[in-house]
Amino acid sequence: MNTGLEPTQTSFFQALNIPTKIAKGQIEIVQDITILTEGQKVGASEANLLAKLGIKPFSYGLSLDQVYDNGSVYSVKVLDLTDDQILQKFHDGVRNIASIGLKIGYPTIASLPHSIIRGYKNVLSVSLGTDYTFDKAQKIKDFLANPTAFASSAPAKGAPAPAKGAPPKEEKKKEPEPKKEESDEDMGFGLFD
Repeated sequence: MNTGLEPTQTSFFQALNIPTKIAKGQIEIVQDITILTEGQKVGASEANLLAKLGIKPFSYGLSLDQVYDNGSVYSVKVLDLTDDQILQKFHDGVRNIASIGLKIGYPTIASLPHSIIRGYKNVLSVSLGTDYTFDKAQKIKDFLANPTAFASSAPAKGAPAPAKGAPPKEEKKKEPEPKKEESDEDMGFGLFD
């Protein structure tokens, strides 16, 4: 990188063993060099070099250890939650409230949709078991009475479509196999009867 410093100031770089070259009348650093690492004490020559380059080798600010909120103390990890994690925790809480409300029979906003569906299923099962009917139950009764009426008229996947004008193929009927006569020895009883 071009430092913007004049060639007369190469002594700072030589003191820190930083390879440099002079290009267009300015000092250039040839390769990336780590001068300081976190926790290392800054020496006088490093501080002078970094000051000439306009780099400040420190930062300052607050580092949190604990969070205090309304009389409760929390770990700093509470602040590292993402929106998805917070939303998942909310969904888990709503699910728990709904399941407790359903178990004890106490209606809550979270358990109300489940209670309505459960009631609908009960009314539907009574309707299917008796002659009583209503619109939604009648559709299900019709389907149970004749499932082939609701089947698609399209050929199944993988089956070739019949050619236009071709006569329908006749399927060979399988003849039932003759029954074997039961022997007198077992007297009609199987091994596990």
